[in-house]
Amino acid sequence: MARPTNAPIVPNTETTKVRKQSKPHRWKSGTQALRQIRRLQKSVELQIPKAVIERLIRERAQGLRIDKDVVLALQTACEAFAVERLRYSNLVAVSRGSLTLTAKDMKVVAAIEDKTMP
Repeated sequence: MARPTNAPIVPNTETTKVRKQSKPHRWKSGTQALRQIRRLQKSVELQIPKAVIERLIRERAQGLRIDKDVVLALQTACEAFAVERLRYSNLVAVSRGSLTLTAKDMKVVAAIEDKTMP
């Protein structure tokens, strides 16, 4: 028996499976943070935006003319300082048995550096 060409196709409800709406994919906690850390550790570009550093430098050096190479050198030095300070702060946090970096850890590192600097 042939079906007319303009007749709608009606599915058989007995054999048709109803699909549940799938939930969006959820990563385990910390997975995306670890992925971002690995990506940033591989990268060689500077992380602090140039405009922010340049505005800070020009604000502090009122009236002085500053070359772009000087801004780049100061930006590199600022990031190196921040990375070292965070590295030592992380060591302090790990040594006290914590996985979380706190302001107290950074204060300890600052106090140690103040004592060791001549």
